[in-house]
Amino acid sequence: MDALKLKSDLHKLIDEVQNAQLLQVVYDFLKSGNRQHSGSMWNELSAKQREEVFMAFEESENEYNLVKGKDAFKSS
Repeated sequence: MDALKLKSDLHKLIDEVQNAQLLQVVYDFLKSGNRQHSGSMWNELSAKQREEVFMAFEESENEYNLVKGKDAFKSS
């Protein structure tokens, strides 16, 4: 997926979110990512945290493990 499509889809998802706390978390995450140099966040992870990222990625390859965006961003 190209950057333009990702941005468009992200905007749509954010527009659906009604949970202010979730929006704040997403905002803080994106803001901190813009300030970081590429790869610096990864370099700050422990070996265990990196392994967990790899495991999550592998699990995401199975469509059964995925959660629809609209369900992930439902307000509680």
